[in-house]
Amino acid sequence: MRCRRDYRDLTPAEKTRFIAALHHVKSRGVVDAFADLHEVHFSHGHRNSSFLPWHREFIRRFEAELQTYDPRVMLCYWNSSEDQSTTSPLWDPSFLGPFGSAWNLGRTLGSTGALPTPTRVTAALNQTSYPGFRPDLESNVHDVVHIWVGGAMSGARSPLDPVFYLHHCYIDMLWAQWQLRHPGAPFVPDAGGPGLPDAMDPWPTTVGDVIDHRVINAYAYPAGSIEDASHVSPPPSSPPSITFPAVPAGYTYVRSALFQVDSCERLTFTIDEPAVDSGPSGTAFRRLDASIVVDPHVEPTGRVWISYRGTSPGDHATGHVQVACVETGDTWAVPLTADVVAPPSAAVALLLDQSNSMNFDSGIAPGVPRSEVLRFSAPPCVDVLDDNHAVTVISFDHDPHLLRPLTRADATGRIQLSAAINSYAPNPDGWTAIGEALSFAQGRLAPVSGYDFKATVVLTDGQENHGPYNRLSVTDVASLIDQRVYAIGLGTPANLSPAALQALCNGHQGYMLITGDLNPDAYFRLAKYYQQILSGVTNQDIVLDPEGVLHPGEVVRIPFRLTEADITARAVLLTDHPRAVLYGLETPEGHIIEPTVTDPMVEFRAGDSVEMYRVSLPLPIEDEQAHAGQWQALMAFDRSDVTRALRGRRSSARYSLGVHVSSNLRMRAALAQSGNEPGAAVHLRASLTEYALPLSSPARVYAEVVHPDEARSQTVFTPVGDGVYEATFPATQAGVYRCRIIADGTTGRGTPFSREQTLTAAVWAGGDREPPAPDDPGARTCRLLHCLLQQPTLRKFLQNNNIDPQEIMRCLDEFCGRAEPVGDPLAVVRSLVNDEAVLAVIAEALGRAAGCAEE
Repeated sequence: MRCRRDYRDLTPAEKTRFIAALHHVKSRGVVDAFADLHEVHFSHGHRNSSFLPWHREFIRRFEAELQTYDPRVMLCYWNSSEDQSTTSPLWDPSFLGPFGSAWNLGRTLGSTGALPTPTRVTAALNQTSYPGFRPDLESNVHDVVHIWVGGAMSGARSPLDPVFYLHHCYIDMLWAQWQLRHPGAPFVPDAGGPGLPDAMDPWPTTVGDVIDHRVINAYAYPAGSIEDASHVSPPPSSPPSITFPAVPAGYTYVRSALFQVDSCERLTFTIDEPAVDSGPSGTAFRRLDASIVVDPHVEPTGRVWISYRGTSPGDHATGHVQVACVETGDTWAVPLTADVVAPPSAAVALLLDQSNSMNFDSGIAPGVPRSEVLRFSAPPCVDVLDDNHAVTVISFDHDPHLLRPLTRADATGRIQLSAAINSYAPNPDGWTAIGEALSFAQGRLAPVSGYDFKATVVLTDGQENHGPYNRLSVTDVASLIDQRVYAIGLGTPANLSPAALQALCNGHQGYMLITGDLNPDAYFRLAKYYQQILSGVTNQDIVLDPEGVLHPGEVVRIPFRLTEADITARAVLLTDHPRAVLYGLETPEGHIIEPTVTDPMVEFRAGDSVEMYRVSLPLPIEDEQAHAGQWQALMAFDRSDVTRALRGRRSSARYSLGVHVSSNLRMRAALAQSGNEPGAAVHLRASLTEYALPLSSPARVYAEVVHPDEARSQTVFTPVGDGVYEATFPATQAGVYRCRIIADGTTGRGTPFSREQTLTAAVWAGGDREPPAPDDPGARTCRLLHCLLQQPTLRKFLQNNNIDPQEIMRCLDEFCGRAEPVGDPLAVVRSLVNDEAVLAVIAEALGRAAGCAEE
């Protein structure tokens, strides 16, 4: 319950929300519907004893409609006995003034009659009986305002004017004040009118349901009035409780007890240190605050936060905490209960494409093949996994190959898994049988037990093709898979099978990410995709994910926010120059965490291209508990002799920082497309939850979209339900759209947070057409030409002869997307190239490209 106040006491933000809510309900037809209802039932609510209860219910229902736009919106009142000028702030352009013309209300402010005086209001409040008070108030305080405003307000359809609700809120406030002044005066119905147990037409609501305004709201009365007594719910006879139902061992969870505040004044709650009633050694419940102040104008719920750190799996603990409200004198003994489970774990299969095309140039740097990008990108995601997870590494060409069986990601296991990934090598004679690899991974994961989740992550850079082999395809195995599936496409839609992989992932609770063309600016893209997917599989959320360049003599500080809902945090630094970078963290209180830290709640790891801090929260450090607030990641060049020697070859270091949290505050994003051709609509959806419930506080959700031509745009999401936001944009260009979805808001405790997730959309010419069979001769020729046009030497030769390789590629995309290829695809090249010398070079390249033919 919130407090209704004089509109002059609203903050600018509250006024803005109120005006926006009015426009919202007008656009939905609610304003006109309420005016219709008021007109039809005019006789039920006027000139009889039902006047006050009928209008109390009427404005309550309208207030509920306003709150469908924003739950924080409350009706406010216009004290017409004091605020009487036609130039009053009530009629300002920033408040209700513009509605007169915008809604065609025909107001005639002050041209007829006069507003009630304070003396007239006092006279009505001094009436000692309801039969005396109601007609006095209705005739001498209520009616004259309708006449003074004029226009729509002067007739039976007066709710068309939003000032109607401010006026009737004032009338309802005066009735509430009269009830406080005359507590023994009963409601007296007119002869034949509804009594306390009777419904008020047209609603089932009875007079008795609304006779006490405190079941609806509290009022902030004018000076000199009797005030409503503050109340806090639940009552002492029904105390709240806090339960920690499944806390992983070693994790700290935070839960709250809720107290509903029924007051127009701030209330202070005091919280004693929790006591342990039962539990193993080491059991501890902790309060987050010794006291809290609840402002009902901001949030009508008081939350008392308690933390508990899991001891060992199977443990059970109980306790209690004493909570008191200073102003009301209420006290509660809040019982505490906790149960400990093993940390959630995941078994993951990494499938790595080792077909011949992985030998091709990556575009990242001269002479760097795609296989090297893979060897750089995949190990860091294993290096940062928690010990309770496990990974198997599988490579595949036209057959699957086990590089490492399922191995726990503990200290030894991470070394073994990284070695398996580093042993990966493309097969010059390899084709691409994704279905075979999926089937093999399913067979490895299906019999495994003891893990909460299972997932498969596929990396491929080509379309499915089996050559002379009889192999399973993606569609052959889709119905057999019973774990989550994620896919990473290394390249562009034209050289992948995005439709089949996207359908597979979406059908198994995963998603697909496509890198697009790689270039030096995309150095960390594949690694970041791996990090995000593995974080999601292991129930981590991404707080932020920036990248940049570190120069000698420079200290880079990257702020990030953690909240009381966060359980653990991982700050993962990827860099191409790890030996030359000093990396640390700074807590909100200014304490520095360095690699040499020996605190058991802080772990530091370093790999070939990654450094990571894993911090359990809250972190006891000196006399403080580091938890919610702004942290900093600190990076600088080392001044060691090694670094000085390295600087002779490099003057900077590229970095990518990812902050991931295991948290009770979660964002899950999804992407869907209306089709795969340019012009398709891309639909984005994000859901935010806190403690497994929809996030109650509003958030700003938007997507930073990078288009295929590297142009950037921003798409703002619209709230469509509790904690759910959606947006749509058109994909007009062929290629990959990288959508970085970001949510900023506050937790239930008011702590700022940020979450993000990257998803990709892809459209291409012929994307909605049935592709030719993978081993169709025309399809093989298309792949051959795509392969040739990716070779730097041929591309450079074409450019030197004023031929744009991209134009040829676009024509091939159009041709190769046809369901039924027509004629010889080499004719596409001949139509663009008239120079016989150039054609001779291409023909010679075709003759030497036996390896390409297999891709």
